[in-house]
Amino acid sequence: MKKKKILSSIICCMFTLFAANAQNIVIKNVALQPSDQTAVKYPCLDVNNDTCALIKIKTDNLEGIQFTNHNQYIKANYADGIYLVYVPALSRKLDFQHKDFMPVQLDMGNYGYKKLRKGKTYLVVLDAPKLNALKSSVIFKVEPKSALVTFDNRNMSPSTTGIYEIPVNEGNHSYVIMKDNYKTQSGTLSIGKTEVKTLSLRLLPITHEVLIVCNIDKARVYVDNVDYGKIGKIFLPQGHHTIRVHADGYVDSEKDVNITTSMEQLSFSLKENKRVKHIHATPVTIISKSSTVYKNNKQIKEWSNGKPVMFMPGKYLISDDEGNTKKIVVGTEPMEVRL
Repeated sequence: MKKKKILSSIICCMFTLFAANAQNIVIKNVALQPSDQTAVKYPCLDVNNDTCALIKIKTDNLEGIQFTNHNQYIKANYADGIYLVYVPALSRKLDFQHKDFMPVQLDMGNYGYKKLRKGKTYLVVLDAPKLNALKSSVIFKVEPKSALVTFDNRNMSPSTTGIYEIPVNEGNHSYVIMKDNYKTQSGTLSIGKTEVKTLSLRLLPITHEVLIVCNIDKARVYVDNVDYGKIGKIFLPQGHHTIRVHADGYVDSEKDVNITTSMEQLSFSLKENKRVKHIHATPVTIISKSSTVYKNNKQIKEWSNGKPVMFMPGKYLISDDEGNTKKIVVGTEPMEVRL
């Protein structure tokens, strides 16, 4: 499990670097070539011994295209700016990529060819401008950092820093920034030759009014370890939260909730603690090299390395994105957990 998590992190970093330096390959034209007999003169058979269809991909001498899904084609060759890709009969999709460009999925169905015919040749013309020919770029700095960025209708690969640098041609471009439980932002921008434009965009959370009621009037409300004041009406960001109600002389009450609508009423009942030691939430300091830590497989939103978070006494499974796990028992004394 730990190796898988590490591999996942490496792949994520690779895609982040890729997205920061890549641009788009444009599919300019797709057409059947009725008079082209290449697929018949130089046939290739699929696993069912049927003659393959042939997709000729024409580029401006762009070497280094790799076809990434081996289930989609039988063989591929390159010569003089043209890739010859033999695909199984009745197929229609082809995934490929180049180190200087964003990955492409060619779906022949989008161009009127729902199924390719065996022994037929199809010509696909690509526009792949050289990276050094693009003198302009757009830099997005987004919050939250995990927001999804779509630029000119293409999803950018995730960035752990929330920063995306995209080389572009001069002209008009569109973007959309979105994340679950946040308000989507979209817009257009115009960029000239040799221009670098930076946009800092912070998504606003979708909030709902929630009524917190309790049998103790003096009780206070804590949401994800943040003091929201006395019980009553509060505004909470949409999504999952841990809500704890506290009052001196009473045992804390805690609930994990998913806020989806306004005026949702949450009721808490505090029991008087007759023992000498009052049972309240306990500070727990979690040390991890990961950027995200979980309690019982739910993200601890308020966690940061070395900063105490509050746990009700009980048993918990603590884990992180590095694959580390540890079972703990929280009592009334502060404790430290190292993953």
